[in-house]
Amino acid sequence: MNAFRTHTEEVYSLFLYPIKSRGKWSKKEPFRPAEPLPGNPLIVVLTRATLKMRYYIPFWKRVGAVSRSLEEAPGLIFTKGVRERPWIMQATFSVWKSLNEMVAFAHQKDGKHYEAITTTRRLKGFKEELYARFQPVESRGSWQGSGPVGKALRQL
Repeated sequence: MNAFRTHTEEVYSLFLYPIKSRGKWSKKEPFRPAEPLPGNPLIVVLTRATLKMRYYIPFWKRVGAVSRSLEEAPGLIFTKGVRERPWIMQATFSVWKSLNEMVAFAHQKDGKHYEAITTTRRLKGFKEELYARFQPVESRGSWQGSGPVGKALRQL
């Protein structure tokens, strides 16, 4: 981490409490979920998928539309996509004001996200997938000059 910090202008860290997880990351279940903490409605979602080679292009054709729809989603505080291995392994990280707002986006029957995920599953395009939920409990540092999740935490 120290080597990483020498090449950065900012570091932003969120400390998370796992509340739900299904699936695997590199064939392992990395999180041990517990009961949600009371008084904190904020939800962090981490998704991670490894795609089958035959499904790279069909999957990536959908990513732009999903990203654009996410930018306008009510209740979204912060989001970032991470390509662990470009084209093959995709991870997304998002922070929401509430579970209801996250579910409204992710499971909206006519939404781009729902269509992309259900199509990929139907066509068996995932080699592996993980879906985990957390509650943010602390925020340190800055992202583009601010701490977007820290502000929401302070308002609780």
